[in-house]
Amino acid sequence: MNSIIQAIVGLAALSSSLAAEPFTPAQKGALDVCATSGKFLVKKSKPTVTVTYTEPSTTVDDKPLTALGKTVIYYDLGEGLIRAKEVPASKPTGGGEVSETIAIP
Repeated sequence: MNSIIQAIVGLAALSSSLAAEPFTPAQKGALDVCATSGKFLVKKSKPTVTVTYTEPSTTVDDKPLTALGKTVIYYDLGEGLIRAKEVPASKPTGGGEVSETIAIP
């Protein structure tokens, strides 16, 4: 019998100036504002999720991005965020189409 895992997968967009962690409180607030997530049920026998998204191209203030460094895909099994994959930005202004498959252990 296949067991099911519930996972929350999140995405964060980071400018090149926010490329290093840990984040300052102000940077963490910016990360919280632009993060998106979804809930998934994953079979233990095939614990992968394909995450497809368009990179952001504007800031939360609706200004064009000029220094998108990467997007980061996280997952959470209920014990806190775990970084699954860093995806370099397609260009500093964002807008690229991304499709990445991540494994949920």
